[in-house]
Amino acid sequence: MLIRALPLGLWLSSAIAPWAWGQSITAAPDGTDTQVNLDTRTYLINGGTPAGNNLFHSFDQFGLNAGETAHFLTQPHIQNVLGRVTGGNVSIVNGLIQLSGSTANLYLVNPSGWIFGNNASLYVPANFAATTATGIGFEDGVFGAVGSNDYGQLIGDPTHLLFQTETGLIFNQADLAVAEGQSLWLVGSSVLSTGTLTAPGGNVTIAAMPESQQIRISQDGMVLSLVLEALPLITGEAVSAVGLQATDLATYLTGDGILSADTVTVSAEGAIVLGNGATFQDGVVAVGAVQAAEVTLLASQSVIPIDPALIEGRPTVVVFPAHSDDPLAFTFIDQRADNPDDLLYGGSQGTIATLILREEDGIVAVTEALNVLAATGQQVKAINLVVEGNGGYFWLGNTLVDGASLETYQAQLQQWRSVLGPGADLLLYSCFTALGFEGEAFVAQWAALTGADVAASTNATGSASYGGDWELEHRTGTIEAASPFTGATLANWEGKLATLTVTDFGDAGAGTLRNQIAAAGAGDLVIFAAPGTVTLTSGDIAWATNNLTLDGNGATVDGNGSDRIFTISASNTTIQNITLQNGSVTGNLDGGAISVADNGALTVLNSTISSNTAGDKGGGIYFGDDGTLILSNSTVSGNVAVGGDGGGISFQDRATLVIRDSTISGNIAGDTGGDHGGGIYLQNDGNAILTNVTLTNNVVSGDGGGIALIDGGRLTVVNSTISGNTAGDNGGGIYLDDNGSLTLTNSTVSGNTTVDDGGGIHFDNAGVATVSNSTLSGNSAGEEGGGFYLYDNSNLTVNNSTISGNAATLEGGGIYIRDNANATLDNTTIAFNTAGTDGGGIYVRSGTGTINNTLVANNSAGTGPDLSGTFTANSSLILDASGASLGGGSTIIGQDPLLLPLGDYGGPTQTHALQPNSPAINGGNGGLVSSLATDQRGARFFGRVDIGAVEFDVSAAVVEGVLNTAPAEHHWICPILPGFALEVEGDPEVGESPDGDHLTCAATWHWHPLADLGAPRLPGSFHP
Repeated sequence: MLIRALPLGLWLSSAIAPWAWGQSITAAPDGTDTQVNLDTRTYLINGGTPAGNNLFHSFDQFGLNAGETAHFLTQPHIQNVLGRVTGGNVSIVNGLIQLSGSTANLYLVNPSGWIFGNNASLYVPANFAATTATGIGFEDGVFGAVGSNDYGQLIGDPTHLLFQTETGLIFNQADLAVAEGQSLWLVGSSVLSTGTLTAPGGNVTIAAMPESQQIRISQDGMVLSLVLEALPLITGEAVSAVGLQATDLATYLTGDGILSADTVTVSAEGAIVLGNGATFQDGVVAVGAVQAAEVTLLASQSVIPIDPALIEGRPTVVVFPAHSDDPLAFTFIDQRADNPDDLLYGGSQGTIATLILREEDGIVAVTEALNVLAATGQQVKAINLVVEGNGGYFWLGNTLVDGASLETYQAQLQQWRSVLGPGADLLLYSCFTALGFEGEAFVAQWAALTGADVAASTNATGSASYGGDWELEHRTGTIEAASPFTGATLANWEGKLATLTVTDFGDAGAGTLRNQIAAAGAGDLVIFAAPGTVTLTSGDIAWATNNLTLDGNGATVDGNGSDRIFTISASNTTIQNITLQNGSVTGNLDGGAISVADNGALTVLNSTISSNTAGDKGGGIYFGDDGTLILSNSTVSGNVAVGGDGGGISFQDRATLVIRDSTISGNIAGDTGGDHGGGIYLQNDGNAILTNVTLTNNVVSGDGGGIALIDGGRLTVVNSTISGNTAGDNGGGIYLDDNGSLTLTNSTVSGNTTVDDGGGIHFDNAGVATVSNSTLSGNSAGEEGGGFYLYDNSNLTVNNSTISGNAATLEGGGIYIRDNANATLDNTTIAFNTAGTDGGGIYVRSGTGTINNTLVANNSAGTGPDLSGTFTANSSLILDASGASLGGGSTIIGQDPLLLPLGDYGGPTQTHALQPNSPAINGGNGGLVSSLATDQRGARFFGRVDIGAVEFDVSAAVVEGVLNTAPAEHHWICPILPGFALEVEGDPEVGESPDGDHLTCAATWHWHPLADLGAPRLPGSFHP
């Protein structure tokens, strides 16, 4: 059997208030027979009271400090484990909650409240729920949070969560995750989650429940109902304590509190202020990152997303009515609507809201959602559709809904009747939907098919700034439903629900792209009815309307190689879901596909801009002064700027560029030299932020094969790859000059080439560069600085990074430093770089070089293979220091660090891991790098810090034990090093284990001889 330890995430800071360390897990002396035994730092939880396939536990206190584990042990037949906390204290969890022995769901209830610290985690096989409910209902009884229970009645699956009175809140700062397809619940009187909640392929439910109400649990998919039910008559002891409230959180976040306040702040008045400026209050769900197939957010007052972009999956947002018998309204918001998240989270009391995604059949999606509600026996007083439309039609998902298409949906629309209560209303929020004979007929069709009273607008629907309002002027029947949105939502929302649809793929006349853009007003949406290709034959399309969105719906606009595609003078424009190709301008003209005037802002989403040509600058896109571009989930490729800068994208002065999740590739700038930015070019105080970007195979005749920023630019690169770019002069990957700044984080710069200096990065003239957790590898320079060229009073800081396999024909294979430039390298590995003459690793001609906890080895050059010049070296390792003058101390000289090849050893970038007997292990000085908490990969330092970018990886270590038994099913407890997870190789293979001191697993083991991994053996034993 092989057990490999894998590094886990961060541990909670040890700076915890003394009272917090008093937290423990103790059984309640109430006859439930819960047994808690402390084994090192693991609380083994046994016993309890069984009832059918359920197991009940009762605790006086339940809390965990950093590094502690609560381990629930069960039998294979147990399906639900339910634990309550009766002592009246808030449960503060900073360790691991684990369950083994069966695939049971785990429910934990504490009416006083729950706090999950930064390093709380879960390792449970099925669903997990933490709640402050006063009881968990079953078919024939209630598991009360206090008092005695008739456990014999508590069989079958739980059916309800009951909130008899106001209870405590739940605060989560951790990354809590359940297994694939499972469900995760946090249900309290209020819930604040600033961490990450993950249920891959499953459900995440967060609810802030009103008092004196209950909510049904659906075992099919393990989700809560969307509606409240009246509280039944409950016997037994009532919960009297209110528990942790929003106003109490400040005491945990300030002074000697145990939690960090990095995700929220405490105002002078003691209020909790979220990162978006909103105030957290009782009855509110405030949530950060959520990753799940289905996300349900329910609250008695409001739901506040800290950042809507962090909530993945399809969120359903419920604001409970004031009373359980008050009417409900279901609101469906088309994702194309302006600022849809503001509407989704801006519902009034008694509303259920969800988005209709652009790629789905909208009518079918609404029908399915209504059928789920109808299955509970619930009806609604109103259905609201918030959509982009025009006279007699609107868009819902991928469906153009008009009079003709409605006829094809008769079967679905008939089903809506089952959820529409007597006299129910259907409100159609879109522009001009009921205008004219065609519009009125369209509304009448809806009324006939659904049986509802229908209201729609005859004018612009939206904010007053776009000439709109929220009145629905045309009605059939009596409309009783009020607006589904709060007054504040409508007052703050900016946009207009108007659409013009491109139905003709020609280049002139009604229904064409050119015609619809010309006819559009500010705030409108122009959308293609279907994918297809428009070939321009009448020159470029002028675009002057502000705040206009063009949605290609998969269409292509082809410039026909004869003119630019769009010339934009509008101040704010959005282009999405479209391909722009074969635009062309010649001579001194800029912008092959798009040209944006001074002060223009353009957002490009899910689009491709390819094979366009400009005679001068900006083969794909060109901006005048003070331009702003946001490019997301898009590709800019194969564009050419024949005589100027920016093969893909080019800006004039003071630009702002934000690129996310995109690719810039195969663009070319310049044909005679002296030009800049094969992929991207900015000048004169430009600011560029690249996140999750691939910048590859771009070419420039001058400087900056991938990207160039001239005259004081600022470049931030995060989680990105800059590779395979080529420069005819300097900076194969990146070029900055004249007081520029570079921040490179969790990124790779590799395989770039330059004819002159700085194969990977060229940086000069008093700039400031910071490289963190990144790798520069395989870059080459025809002259100096294969990896990095630093020049003329510039300053470079490198930490937790790898510089490997770069080459320079002359000096500085890894890094070249000259003319009073300064470089400081902390916990960095510089290896296998080559220079033709001097300084294979680092060459200092004039300036300073400081290396702390840094490994420099296996580099080669004519002289000074590892270092050449004057250096201060502290607690570092230098294999060959023959070319260097060294100051500092505690540095290892002349010993081989035993590096493994550059490869994937964890983390987002490639690194050189250490072999087991490397002298770099434990050779560093943590005091020199106290600001660093992890190595390049994100793994925590273990014991004394190692030298170089990578801590010795116990992930290759083998825990050896003896197993003398035939293949059989066993439950194993395997002691391991704290702070690491385990991967167990057996038959079948067991996946990653939890964070903690022990691994518990159930499997049928077949003994295999230990493989020789060249890794150290750690003592271990295995106990059936």
